[in-house]
Amino acid sequence: MNCRQAERRLLRSFDGRITAEERKKLEDHIRHCSRCARLETEYKALLSWIKPEEVPEPLPHFRERLEKKIASLGRPEPEIIWQPILVRAATIALIGLIILSGLMIFLQLGKSTAFTQTEALIFQENPFPEVQQILNETQLEQRNLRLMFSSLEVQELRRPLP
Repeated sequence: MNCRQAERRLLRSFDGRITAEERKKLEDHIRHCSRCARLETEYKALLSWIKPEEVPEPLPHFRERLEKKIASLGRPEPEIIWQPILVRAATIALIGLIILSGLMIFLQLGKSTAFTQTEALIFQENPFPEVQQILNETQLEQRNLRLMFSSLEVQELRRPLP
C-alpha cells in the first residue's frame, strides 16, 4: 500500500467505512511509515476539535414543532418547480429562432433576384407611354376623345372571338 492509498483509507476509517482487511493493511502501513503516522495523529487531533464528545439533546417538543412547520409549508406547486426550466427553454428557443432567421436572411441576400414580367413592367420608369401622352394633352376635348377611343380599343380586345 502506498501513502496516497493509506491517506484515503485513513480518512474513511474515521467514519468506519473500511473493512477489517483494509484496517489491518492500514495499521501495518502506519507502523512502517512515519509520514502517515504523523497524518493519523493530526487527523485525530482535528477530529477531536470538530466532533463533540456528546451529541446534544434537542429542545423539548422540537419534533412536534418541526412537523407542524413542515406541514404548514405544504407541498410545492408543480408550476413553481417547472417555471425556471420553462423560462430557460423559452429563452433558448427564442435565441435559436433569432439565429435561424439571421442565417436565412444572410443566405437569401446572396441569391440574385430575377423579376417576373409583371414586376419588370411595374418597375419601369414609364410603362405606358400612350397613357402619358393622353394625360399630357393640353386641350380638354382632345384628351376626352383620346380617352374614349382608347377605352373602345380595350373593349374590342376583350371581346371573345367568334
